[in-house]
Order: sequence, then structure tokens, then C-alpha cells
Amino acid sequence: MDWIVTNTPTQEAACCLCGPRPFLRAMVGGLAGRGVPLDNIQYEFFGPTDELLAA
Repeated sequence: MDWIVTNTPTQEAACCLCGPRPFLRAMVGGLAGRGVPLDNIQYEFFGPTDELLAA
């Protein structure tokens, strides 16, 4: 996370993420916690269907 924030213009960049819930929780929370505007963070879940049915 520190490397991403240090080496990316996160105030201007669009951060596009795709992955399972644990990855998204870590990345979205980590980026937001380091000051990346929420409007700059887009994400899409992928993973086992049973996770979607349990939601």
C-alpha cells in the first residue's frame, strides 16, 4: 500500500480494482485510509458464487 501511494498520483489517478472480498477490503480501506478520494476508487467483486448468494 505504501508503495502504491508513494509512486502513484493518487489524488488524480483512478484506482480500478477487481478481486475477492478480502482483497477489496484491504485495498479500498488501505487507499482510503491513506487519503485517496473515494471518488477515485472503483472496484468490482469477483469470486465464488456462494459468496454472492450469501450476501
